[in-house]
Amino acid sequence: MDTVLFKRLMPLRTVPPHIIVITAIASYTGQIVVSLHKWPLWAIVLVTLLPWLPLFIGEMVWTYRHYQWLALFYLLVIIQGGHFLEHVAQIYQIHILGLQGLEARGIIGPLDIEWVHVIFNTWVLLAVLTLLLPFRANPWLWPTLLIAGWHEIEHLYIITIYLSTGQAGTPGLLSQGGVLGGGLPLKRPDLHFWYNLLETTPLLIAFIYQLKRSYDEWLARAFPDLPEALLIEATNRLQTVRFAAGETVIRQGDTADRFYIITQGQANVIHHDQEGQEIQVATLGRGQFFGEIGLLTHGPRIASVKAKTALETLALDQETFRQMVDSSAATAESLAQVMRQRMPTVTERGLE
Repeated sequence: MDTVLFKRLMPLRTVPPHIIVITAIASYTGQIVVSLHKWPLWAIVLVTLLPWLPLFIGEMVWTYRHYQWLALFYLLVIIQGGHFLEHVAQIYQIHILGLQGLEARGIIGPLDIEWVHVIFNTWVLLAVLTLLLPFRANPWLWPTLLIAGWHEIEHLYIITIYLSTGQAGTPGLLSQGGVLGGGLPLKRPDLHFWYNLLETTPLLIAFIYQLKRSYDEWLARAFPDLPEALLIEATNRLQTVRFAAGETVIRQGDTADRFYIITQGQANVIHHDQEGQEIQVATLGRGQFFGEIGLLTHGPRIASVKAKTALETLALDQETFRQMVDSSAATAESLAQVMRQRMPTVTERGLE
């Protein structure tokens, strides 16, 4: 797997390294404590995962803000992946440990009930259907939909039998003893392991396929004329950079080396006149960008930019910025127009 794809699979863009360390310590400490108290396996897993939940939610929010529907894709892959691991655990319990009945219910045994199965698979099916609206060209989502659809039919039949007879754990349609021709020579846990394997595999491939073809929405808003292929390429080079309120982002007179798009917060554009006095030129907010003048003119920064509030930006290096401008005449003209609009303001305030 290439480095760019790995970084996009495991972003952690919203989490400082020290928070990750603290979370890991809390997670492992909780795991050790509840293990020593001989809590059930499901409780150990819950305590282990719980400290990571705020980080996960933060990542999902960040992904939604930057990639919109990809956040749902991300969520589905992670949850379905966890569900598949539950089936792997159950198969291990049955075929390796030789457990049966209530002792072979996976990791989170209390959730091994018919209502949970049908509700979970319905959510998966609806999520795949929803993702096909923006990503209908993704060829791997269609087999995922087909398998999830049949899996749903299985669970709908099983829940119907459960509601009419009160009997849980029936074979359904295709497991051994099932309605369709007596079913396959697979007991229900084995059959549903294969259902989930066949469902999870194309889903994961579909996610990787889409991840390679996704681009940051803030970049697309800043460069509406840039072709999709260039947006994807530039997205791979983006860096999320944050600044505290009052911190200087770029300094007047420095060499221009980066282009910035604001995704959260506000920044003040400030010029220092010949007497060293600060003159505020403008305040920029979400979706606005800065740093293009020095890069386009190959000159020094003509003004400073300071974070007015806590500031989150997307930064592009000079080489990528130049490639974008050189590869798209419409983008070059749009940036030139922005520069022409901003330069008179600089001139009027004696900023040349």
